[in-house]
Amino acid sequence: MDLNTLSPNEYIEGNQYLEDGVFYFIKDVSEQWDRNPIYAHIIIEKDSSGSNIYLDESNNIEPMSKSQLTLIDFSYPFKLVSIDIPKPWGKEVWFTGIEKRGISKVMPHGATRNFRLSTLIKVFGQKFLENLSPSPILLKILAPHDDPNFGNLYYELHNEKQEVYIISKVSPSWQNGVGRMKYGINSKKMSEFPSKDDFKNAFKDAVKNYEACRKKIDQFTDHYRAKLDFEVNENLDLKTLKSIRANMPTEIIDEEKNSKAKLEEFVGWLQLSVGDVVSVETRVPHSLQHGIEAIEFQSPVYERCIISFDQKVITQPGWDVDKAFGLMEMKPPAKKQLSVLTDSKSQLKERVVKFSDFEVSRVELRDKINLDASSQHLLIYLLRGEVRFQKDENGEEITLNEGEAYYVAPRKALSTLSRVDSKNPLILIASPTTNSPS
Repeated sequence: MDLNTLSPNEYIEGNQYLEDGVFYFIKDVSEQWDRNPIYAHIIIEKDSSGSNIYLDESNNIEPMSKSQLTLIDFSYPFKLVSIDIPKPWGKEVWFTGIEKRGISKVMPHGATRNFRLSTLIKVFGQKFLENLSPSPILLKILAPHDDPNFGNLYYELHNEKQEVYIISKVSPSWQNGVGRMKYGINSKKMSEFPSKDDFKNAFKDAVKNYEACRKKIDQFTDHYRAKLDFEVNENLDLKTLKSIRANMPTEIIDEEKNSKAKLEEFVGWLQLSVGDVVSVETRVPHSLQHGIEAIEFQSPVYERCIISFDQKVITQPGWDVDKAFGLMEMKPPAKKQLSVLTDSKSQLKERVVKFSDFEVSRVELRDKINLDASSQHLLIYLLRGEVRFQKDENGEEITLNEGEAYYVAPRKALSTLSRVDSKNPLILIASPTTNSPS
């Protein structure tokens, strides 16, 4: 058995190292923030039917037996194993996140254990992620608290990040199942001003007033954090946040309500129901509100300008008011209808969004369709129902389940998706954009 150490730029390709026998490789797949090294152990063996690749990840660099490793079969989807990332406003559920805060996992077909998503990218390179990016399209669920004081997301805008929300749940606390989110500006309010610049300046003044009030509240909150032995920027659970607010002086709460109400006179609002799609434009201010869950696809870029937040910001020193207003687009809220790409006996396929980085479609599966991952990876999320995946006409069928996400690595063979029963499943499919947006 040959034992080799792979360099950071070397990847395992199907037959790259195969001549005779079995080959063993070790690669350091640690991230820079890992406290201890993590090694990928790879065995490649060749038989009459082709080559098999086995994998494990361990803190131990000593060679392992094949029985300790997992067969990696690229012809089937990898189930994405989510991780929860706590937020001041609730939590994010990451399916493809790779950050110091957490790394999502993948479960290969037929496996009994999962692996860090970053490990497969580092080991297999373009065989797993075609563009050698450090991260695929980001897929997550935004799950805010159902509390109007502590469940609203940052009111923010992005200069580069592209993202789209698919609303998956609206709390009963919203009347008639219709929630709303901040999006764009209030065009009626803007009509009261001589010019856009006058509106923008008044809007900015209202934000600054609210910021001054929030700083008073943050000081009060920090005092209570210290009394309760919490770190100054520690993320607090909802029960603790509520108990701190219950001890806050009435005059501060009243000042906050008034200054926030004046700010929100300038804000545009989008009404939201389950199934609605919001394509978040760059430089447009937005904020998902409490009790509304959304499936989010976004480009793997971390940048934001915080305009305001109903709690203390713990990830940076404060708000980015001046920068945000320098970038802000003065657009009123508007819902976009999904364009129909295919309407046939087998499927209703609609375009959710097509950005410069990635595109997302929504498919109502009426029978059986081909799944083309010949040039790039796909992300699949089952909104409703179950589907059968078949790698080829002679391959084993496996079931993909509602509420689960899957990663399909680039492969030449056409796979198929088909219904399990008489109900039409609803599927989200994301892939990198192969040409310019249309």
